Amino acid sequence: MVDSCKSGGRLYICTDNTQPATGSRYGPEQSRPTRQAGMPRQGRNNTQMMHNTIAIRQETAADFTQVREVIRAAFQDIEESDHTEHLLVDRLRQSDAYIAELSLVAETADGQIAGHIMLSKAEVISGDRTHTVLAVAPLSVLPAFQRSGIGSMLIREAHRRASDSGYDAAVLLGHKDYYPKFGYKKASLSGIKFPFDAPDECCMVAELKPGALKDIHGTVHYPDAFQIDQQ
Repeated sequence: MVDSCKSGGRLYICTDNTQPATGSRYGPEQSRPTRQAGMPRQGRNNTQMMHNTIAIRQETAADFTQVREVIRAAFQDIEESDHTEHLLVDRLRQSDAYIAELSLVAETADGQIAGHIMLSKAEVISGDRTHTVLAVAPLSVLPAFQRSGIGSMLIREAHRRASDSGYDAAVLLGHKDYYPKFGYKKASLSGIKFPFDAPDECCMVAELKPGALKDIHGTVHYPDAFQIDQQ
């Protein structure tokens, strides 16, 4: 399943494709995807095997078509989705918010792209103070590879590269029971608000460097590519 939240009639998603959708009829047990033909059941040994055969790397222009299909496939059966997540990625690539080094793919040993994550520039604004942060969205994994740990691999590597590039914090709208293991917490606890109506527990922020949130307060301002009505 894909983890998502609705805001003001429009959907904003950060997904790991392993957790139940916020507000959906599925619970954790019901959300487990059917095993694909030819795919092993994902026990501990199989997950470790998967980790050993997946490479996380920066996407290239040659990947764009395959990445688009990965995103569409990941969201195609999600009733909360507006099925335009691939278009968001297209818009972000053409915007000043795009960071090529933080648009990553998970590639199998035979060259298939199994997952994708994008972190783009956003801002937290308070009065005349502006802090650059990262917006995590979308995160997509092909249905056949879900629940194999690829989403976690993408998030952790994206965080590492972002920190190495000098970024201090990341924001996302995501599942309250999944993202804390990656360091995410309710943004409201740090005095950070999101520019739309969404469950408080779904609006999250993570420090990419210790103590980074100490001086970051205000309202998240997403890049225009997200097409969010924000003041």
